[in-house]
Amino acid sequence: MSLKLLKTIGIAAALTSLIGCVSQNYTDTKNEADSVHERISTLSQVKHSSQVRSISRPPISTTPLVIKKDIPWLSEAVSISANDVPLSLVMSQVMNGAEHYNKPVRIWFDGDVDPNKRVTLSFKASREDVLNLIARQTEYGINTTDDKVSISRFESETFVITIPPGVYSGQLGSQGTAKSSGGGADTLNTRVEGQYLNTAYKDVDPVTQIKDSIVTLLKDNDSDDDKLVGSVEVVPALTAIAVRTTPSRMAQVRSLVNSFQSQFGEQVMLDIRILEFRSNRGKERGVDWNLVKDIGSGSLEFIVPGTNTVSQGSAYGMAFKGTGKWDGTTAFIKALEKQGTVSTETPITALALSNQPSRIAQTLTKPYLYEVKSEANDKVVSASVTRATQSEGVDMMITPKVQTDAVWLRIAGKLSKIVGERSETVHDVQLQFLDTRESEINFTNKLLYGQTVVIGSIKQVSKTAEASKNFGVDALGGEGTVSETVETLVLLTPRRVQ
Repeated sequence: MSLKLLKTIGIAAALTSLIGCVSQNYTDTKNEADSVHERISTLSQVKHSSQVRSISRPPISTTPLVIKKDIPWLSEAVSISANDVPLSLVMSQVMNGAEHYNKPVRIWFDGDVDPNKRVTLSFKASREDVLNLIARQTEYGINTTDDKVSISRFESETFVITIPPGVYSGQLGSQGTAKSSGGGADTLNTRVEGQYLNTAYKDVDPVTQIKDSIVTLLKDNDSDDDKLVGSVEVVPALTAIAVRTTPSRMAQVRSLVNSFQSQFGEQVMLDIRILEFRSNRGKERGVDWNLVKDIGSGSLEFIVPGTNTVSQGSAYGMAFKGTGKWDGTTAFIKALEKQGTVSTETPITALALSNQPSRIAQTLTKPYLYEVKSEANDKVVSASVTRATQSEGVDMMITPKVQTDAVWLRIAGKLSKIVGERSETVHDVQLQFLDTRESEINFTNKLLYGQTVVIGSIKQVSKTAEASKNFGVDALGGEGTVSETVETLVLLTPRRVQ
């Protein structure tokens, strides 16, 4: 067998092995990207979900049981008839016969109580009901223990609000661009340009707002000024409110605070999935001719380039080289097919309190050279560069309003991706340029628990076709096509937390 034949067989075997060699990593990555794309296609279709509520633990209440101690003499029947009788005498008649371990139950009047306040009533019921009627008529508080009855004008109670201390400020959404116009400083006008949608919070203090609501309940209706029946003070470090007022108004304060407390205690689990799929496909063919012909003492040289739609100047394909009179002549044949897929899945899980804004951010900051300046000083030219940063990732802000069967949500966020990088040299300084893509989300709506909805969906398809001719001949030019697809899908599933 000749040496030439052996070389031919060896080259053929090497080419065959290279053609059949495919990286397993490439195959796995492409399959994963295709699965994300298939999932986007499936979830993009609108499906009517049934109102099903999922629970992760038995529907039981973990609130400790409060056992009320029974006082025997409160259930005893009494009968009283009084017309403009002092309170002290009425209490003596009502408590007549009440004993604890064979000792009479004591009656205690606080310093703010008028024992001679007139009482008129005629009633027959249990001793507890009669005492309640006296408290309503006199607007005094009557508290009972086993061996004592206390009568007071004011009650004091400290309410601890179940939220962490502090004042918060924030903004959901984006702001427009402010531009100034006008001839002078006195006539300067500023306007906001561009589309924007935002919700701002500034110095929000929930404890102080609750205190202001309590002040409204304590205002004296018989007074023209803002005089209060009692007092209210805030302890910011403990998120506590100390209230001192009459028993009837204290009952209203308790109802108000309990309503606020139940709202602060509501929670919701937000399961957010941001899916992104990018695909690019390109084909290119052509011939780059570099013709050189010896003519006597000189030579004739000209170049006919193909296209570079896909390759962007990269070396690929097959080359032929001339000899003899055509020495230096090359023919570079281009035939390239290029395909790439990129998938990104960003899972976000947030546990949020009702009416309390929360922010979730996961970003990667990439620095790059942004600006070059040349400065001349005493015939010496120096260059200075400015470095900037570009963030890549997701930044979201969420404010929920938790209800029994649904949740109201206000969401604002942005998804930023660096999709391309390139370098250019300016004045002997290499600068880096970044291609970015952003997807903004501004969402306000009502969602059912356990229901997955698409709150954002963007799809963009870009196709480019290029062809070149030389001397009007297609064969001396080239053709190239590029197709790029970008899909972004944002899914949201709220889940109730007991």
